[in-house]
Amino acid sequence: MKVLTACIIVFLAAGSFAESARKAIQKQYRAWAKASVANNVPAVLKILAPEYSLRTYSGTEIGYEAYVKSLKDRAKSGKKSSAYETEMKAISVSGKSASVTSWESSISLAKDPITGKDQKIVHVHEYKDTWVLMNKSWRLKRTVTTQERTSLAK
Repeated sequence: MKVLTACIIVFLAAGSFAESARKAIQKQYRAWAKASVANNVPAVLKILAPEYSLRTYSGTEIGYEAYVKSLKDRAKSGKKSSAYETEMKAISVSGKSASVTSWESSISLAKDPITGKDQKIVHVHEYKDTWVLMNKSWRLKRTVTTQERTSLAK
């Protein structure tokens, strides 16, 4: 009976930790979106692990230093990032690491080539993200773009 009780407690604690991780990582996604639109490079860097890397959908690898340079260049140019939302589709937590499948979506306007009228375009990127718990904060270590879709808004 004691073994069963101990197993239940461990199971519940693990579930609680996973839920806590999910909430903290979702908060980081929101903070990143807000910082990105504002070109707040220091705020974005607080979310990234020092070894962060990104693999684009075409397979290009972008390391931390190159990613930081792109953020600083965009901020210096004054060019705004598109507003977007990130939805977590799945999360798996193991120790101080979490694997997240997320969908990032944004809406932009584009001229219809036939009518010349603006139409809303929805862009969706699917990512496999690896997060690590560092000093009580979840930091993004790796992003792999697994899918990109663009469609007309309904």
